[in-house]
Amino acid sequence: MQALSLFRKIKSFSALEAESRRYFMHSWLELLKVRFLLSFRPVKTMKRYQILGLKEDKEFSLQDFLKSFDLAHRYIPGATCLVQAYAAKKVLADYGQASVVRIGVSKKAGFKAHAWLEYQGTVILGQVMNLADYQALGGGVMKN
Repeated sequence: MQALSLFRKIKSFSALEAESRRYFMHSWLELLKVRFLLSFRPVKTMKRYQILGLKEDKEFSLQDFLKSFDLAHRYIPGATCLVQAYAAKKVLADYGQASVVRIGVSKKAGFKAHAWLEYQGTVILGQVMNLADYQALGGGVMKN
């Protein structure tokens, strides 16, 4: 059964175009780094995580990036909304794209926390049906 799952993953990766594969690999590496960092360090240290990008001259496709990132995060166990938001922010910064990580809390049905990423004023990662229930924390905002 695992061999079939691995085959599907390889097939999904090989179906990507060259630029999407590049987004995938970049995203996968950042997800792995952020997942590792957050396992041993508090969230507040992420503000110091290098956000200076490479400012590549290549054209950036948000759709291709999001498709590749969605595929990449499935390969990282424990890639929570927080891990995904910080990793995606770093990848976007490496392509010269500014974004904002937001961390919010909701008191509906108990205490819940959630992280999402905004790009050009729009939530591009971490959109949930009840996102309006979350109050963004001022200290949880990371801009570049």
